[in-house]
Formats: sequence, C-alpha cells, structure tokens
Amino acid sequence: MIGQEGTLSPNEADAPTQVCLTVDTQALWAAGWRPGQPMPDQSGVLHISGDAAMAQTLSTLAKHWRPDLEDLLAQKIGDIAARQVMRGVQGLFGASKRSTSRLAENMAEYATHETQALPTMAQFIVGASQQTTLTQRLARLDERLAKLEGRVNQVAGSRSS
Repeated sequence: MIGQEGTLSPNEADAPTQVCLTVDTQALWAAGWRPGQPMPDQSGVLHISGDAAMAQTLSTLAKHWRPDLEDLLAQKIGDIAARQVMRGVQGLFGASKRSTSRLAENMAEYATHETQALPTMAQFIVGASQQTTLTQRLARLDERLAKLEGRVNQVAGSRSS
C-alpha cells in the first residue's frame, strides 16, 4: 500500500487494491541486485497487476527504486545502532574494493615486470641445450680426472717401492 506521504507498506488482507506489486526476492538476489542499486531489468523479478495507468507509473518508479536500508534497519534496532551497522558495512565494502583494486594493480605490475625475468621458449631451448653440452663436458672431465688420479697413484706407488 502506498501511503499519503509516498511510503510503501504491506497491504491489509481485506483492503481494496488498485495495483498489486509482487517482488520475487530470490530472483532479485539471483540477478545480482544489491541494496542501493536500481532494480534489474530481468523479467520475473517484479510483477505488477491492476489499474494499467497506475501500474505503468509504479513500474517506472520500481525500476528506479533504491530503498533506504539504514532507515529500514533503524525501525528495527534504532537510529544510532543502524547508523553504526551501515557505516561498518560500508567500511567493509570499501576495504573489499580497495583490496581488490590493489590486488589487480599488483598482479598487473608483476605481469609487466616479472615476465621479463622469465625466459622465452627459444631462450629455454638454448639454455637446455647448453646445459646438456656442459653436462657432457663435465662427464668427460671427470673421466680425465679419474685417469690422472690413477696415473698419480701409479707413479707414487712406483717411487715408494
């Protein structure tokens, strides 16, 4: 029911109505709507029936309706508590937005600067080839060193006898 001052309230069961507004809250939340945002244009969220002219006017108003959650909450828990709750919620949303923004900036900076430290595929293949060559050369040097140690031991053994 729309009161004289333009406030919206539930209708009495036996009161006559010119227009009936039905909001599917599950569809509303599923459409991504959050408090303070305009109603989504998705069909099935808001159903209006009754007097056509009044229904059209209410449909236009409903699309741009942004409920004052603080006022609704104040009716339940009081003005000061509602204000504190809303400021806390706004602070959480603000912190979440800032954290998300900083994370995106840091990831962009990392992608820009750190990718230069990573080798390209061609550089990786060249590096792997060089590693294989060096590993083979090291194996040959180990063999030569083992032969030299054998000769040194052989010479040292023949001198001591």
